[in-house]
Amino acid sequence: MFSSDGTVYPVEIKSGGNLHSKSLTTALKANPALKGLRFSLSPYKEQDDLINIPLYLAEEFIKTIP
Repeated sequence: MFSSDGTVYPVEIKSGGNLHSKSLTTALKANPALKGLRFSLSPYKEQDDLINIPLYLAEEFIKTIP
């Protein structure tokens, strides 16, 4: 997890093709106000409570965090 501007973001990093995120899903269900971040090999995709960020963009994404 990390926080930015007072908002907490649970994070999961997946290096393989399996995107099943049991711990991240559990955290998001327990805290519906949170938006999760998953870094994986899949393309960028925003869902209701989750944003998937491709691994190749991880360094650029981290640079944008205040």
